[in-house]
Amino acid sequence: MAVNKTKKKKKAAKGDPTKLLTKAYILAFALIALVSMSGHYVTAGISAQQKVSSEVAYQINKQRTEMQQILSYAPHYDRLGDALDLRFIYQSLREVEDSHNFILNYMEEKNLLGKHKSNALRRVYYDPPYTAADHINKYLKDANTFLNANEQSDGEERKRAIEDMDLYYNSFIKPALELATDSYQTEILEKINGYQRLQHAGIALILLVLLAEAVFIFRPLIARIENYNRMMKKYALEDALTGLSNRRAFINRAVIELKRGIRENMPVAVALMDLDHFKSVNDTYGHDVGDLVLKHFSKILKTSFRAGDVVGRIGGEEFAIVLPKTQQHYAHQILEKLCRRVENTPCPYEDEDGNPQELDYTVSVGFVGVTEINSTDIDLYLKQSDEALYHTKENGRNGVTCYNNLNSPDPDTSQSENVTPLARPQKQDAQH
Repeated sequence: MAVNKTKKKKKAAKGDPTKLLTKAYILAFALIALVSMSGHYVTAGISAQQKVSSEVAYQINKQRTEMQQILSYAPHYDRLGDALDLRFIYQSLREVEDSHNFILNYMEEKNLLGKHKSNALRRVYYDPPYTAADHINKYLKDANTFLNANEQSDGEERKRAIEDMDLYYNSFIKPALELATDSYQTEILEKINGYQRLQHAGIALILLVLLAEAVFIFRPLIARIENYNRMMKKYALEDALTGLSNRRAFINRAVIELKRGIRENMPVAVALMDLDHFKSVNDTYGHDVGDLVLKHFSKILKTSFRAGDVVGRIGGEEFAIVLPKTQQHYAHQILEKLCRRVENTPCPYEDEDGNPQELDYTVSVGFVGVTEINSTDIDLYLKQSDEALYHTKENGRNGVTCYNNLNSPDPDTSQSENVTPLARPQKQDAQH
């Protein structure tokens, strides 16, 4: 009798779906956890790949730019012996050597499988018919020959070095570097697509597990994964506080517009904006109010410019904008209009007692108008805009200064009366 009871208990335990369901849930969660972790590493891999690829592409483009600079300065120095030209040549040569060494070292690196990280670059740099590495080395050798040539000689050695550098660059190096950039970008896109296929496969597996283990239990997890992906994309492109493009996204979009301006031979304006006395806002009213001012100003920016204009927050209270297809005088009018709108649109907030208040603030602007774009170096234009912005700050703030006119006898600086941050009760004057 006792034996029969024991057998019944074992049978009942074996038929109890709770344990089976628990094991199934544990297995499902383990699979989901594994896939989620894999997705995290895949996302991290994509991010790391994009970061490295951006640096490699930057170094290749820098090589090309600096080589062109050397070819521009060398003949001028050979004719006139200008010490400034010589300094530029030395500086550009160092940049070329550093970039070249960076690319060579990168091509020697291997991944976890023991394979070189970029076969596309190795083919262009080492394999015929391009052999870019050899031609760049010859170019560097001729550049050093030019610099080391005796100044008292007849100059034939220098002229020959210039001719050889020009030949190597235009006939071999330039097309090779262009091919290297295109091939490398294609290779990186294929790798990223592979990562994305892994992500898609992981999502499919998650869906399969969810369907097998009861969709309604894991539905919140799917939503969390989708939200995470959206958040990752948002954080990668937007400033969390203002919703504008962050510095990285702004730089990328700005370079795209500069390249488009070069292709279409269209002007562009690059502006840098800084909120006046913003530190005193934080010190006087607190960082919460300071954040409200930043959001308020960002809303004004979003409604003041065209859809194709590039607007971003690149620092604490510093904003930047690129105005494609915009002449200098039109850009000045647009930015001046922005200053007046900010000046006449106070930021609403509530004081400690919950009473509605308004905070006046202003913005200073510096910009550069580029009629003929000859460089995609957005940092250069931002630096010029920063100089113009400094001029605005030094001359009373709350205005616009054009970098192009800084060296003229009467710089084109448009300013209104200096307005410092001042809180005022909303519609309370009539009560007193």
